[in-house]
Amino acid sequence: MLFTRPTVRAHDPSALTEVVHRTGPAARPGPGTKEIGVETFAAREDAAEDRLVRGFTLLLVAMSAGYTGIAVGNILLMSTADRLPDFRVLRRCGATPRQLLGTVAGETVFVVAVGTLLGALAALPSLLGIRAGLSGTLGVPVELVIPWTPVRGAIADCLLLALAASVLPARRSLRKG
Repeated sequence: MLFTRPTVRAHDPSALTEVVHRTGPAARPGPGTKEIGVETFAAREDAAEDRLVRGFTLLLVAMSAGYTGIAVGNILLMSTADRLPDFRVLRRCGATPRQLLGTVAGETVFVVAVGTLLGALAALPSLLGIRAGLSGTLGVPVELVIPWTPVRGAIADCLLLALAASVLPARRSLRKG
């Protein structure tokens, strides 16, 4: 005799289970059941958690990039303001505004590249340590996965902010001087 799910739930809410794990050989699935493989089951169960972890990771990268961007912009803005007398001297010695702005932009790109390299070198031992710890705990090799798209986006955002925070004030000061 078969009862509908609402009828069984009304009688005993714990009587029905969503998943039954079998340990023996495959049998013909009963009515209203479906047999799926372990990989498919694991993928379905982990899909929601994977979305949350990905969202949390992106949020951390965005926050880190935001605070880093503010720091980079502030430092470069103050640095450019401190170099205004140097710009005036270079202008009086014959440097064109284009040459000065090109130099400032080149220095900025170099600083962001060095900062990116140092940041990656600082993060690498931690990432490798986490991977080794997980491999040891789980007993299986763990692949190191770096979300390159958000990382590249953060680097590009910092570069754009750094260029704006250094070139724009230098350009403005060259117009005044």
